[in-house]
Amino acid sequence: MTQPTLAFYMRALPEQMTRPQGAFDVSVVSNYFPNFVTIDNFTRLLSEARLMTVREYNECVDLYSDYVFRFLLKSLNDEEKAKDIVQDCFERLWIKVDTVCFEKARTYLFTTAYHTMIDGFRKEKHH
Repeated sequence: MTQPTLAFYMRALPEQMTRPQGAFDVSVVSNYFPNFVTIDNFTRLLSEARLMTVREYNECVDLYSDYVFRFLLKSLNDEEKAKDIVQDCFERLWIKVDTVCFEKARTYLFTTAYHTMIDGFRKEKHH
């Protein structure tokens, strides 16, 4: 037996709704799409989100500072600028420690490093 298509679900939903036009019943949607995030689920997920601890921040420094530095050094060919950007990235991570979870810290650091490096190129280009 084949799985019904998304179009099948979308056609089936209006027939099951009892709310006024334009409103939808979240329970009907979640029956068909178990990964559908509702406002209640989103609030629950936010409350369950584990924020980074000081120990985890320090672990990020130990784990990723060298990798971020080498990434920047390869692109910049300037050791001092690379060190400055690494320090800036970890400062920004510390400022946002209450919004970045430990599992996403590596991505945050490399993205921040990349954008900081690009901003530096733009500033040099204008001078």
